[in-house]
Amino acid sequence: MLRALAEARIAPDLVVGSSAGALNAVAYASDPSAVGLHRLEELWLGLRRRHVASASMPTLARAVTGRYDGLLDPTPLAHLLRTGPASPVLQDTVIPAHVVATDLRTGEAVILSDGDTTSALLASSAFPGIFPPVDHDGSRLIDGGAAADIPLLQAETLGADVCYVLPAAIANDPGAPPRGPLAMAYHALGQMLDAVARATATRSGPAPRPGRRRRRRHGTAGWASSPHPGP
Repeated sequence: MLRALAEARIAPDLVVGSSAGALNAVAYASDPSAVGLHRLEELWLGLRRRHVASASMPTLARAVTGRYDGLLDPTPLAHLLRTGPASPVLQDTVIPAHVVATDLRTGEAVILSDGDTTSALLASSAFPGIFPPVDHDGSRLIDGGAAADIPLLQAETLGADVCYVLPAAIANDPGAPPRGPLAMAYHALGQMLDAVARATATRSGPAPRPGRRRRRRHGTAGWASSPHPGP
């Protein structure tokens, strides 16, 4: 879809990403050229579960006994983000990029627009219970999808009046029932986030009528819907 927008010569003034969509947003904003899009495509095509998280008995034991706030270790994901196509610092992207996370205490959406990219993306992708929250300026941040699965309201707050919503990922087989407690919890939470996202899209109001002659700020909002990388 990013390539289709580029071919249509639609260039955003800003991008906003939540959860896995945040990686797409920042990577695209770092290099919106055809080469950059190809690198992002190659990243997703080569992605496997081992690149995102690692499971170990010590980590699971710490989580079960309340000494760690996630069942999985996000170290592989942090490595992927540091070595991936995204700019190391958010404010250095070619197109202004904004990452949405959720404040664990208040449940409010938090917009991250500067600072370390890896930390921001880890926060936005910290799926509750699976990955530990990320500490940021005195707050504990979790997956942006918990507060803004489709960050339309955040894009509008940042000045966009025309938004293009791009899904970051979908389930490999949406008709297959989840197996195992983690997969079931992940699937159920994903369904709840989808419901919240639909409500958010409704609250954002109708799109501007065509033919209005004014300069519009175009925003690209990315979100994730039950991403399941291959084995």
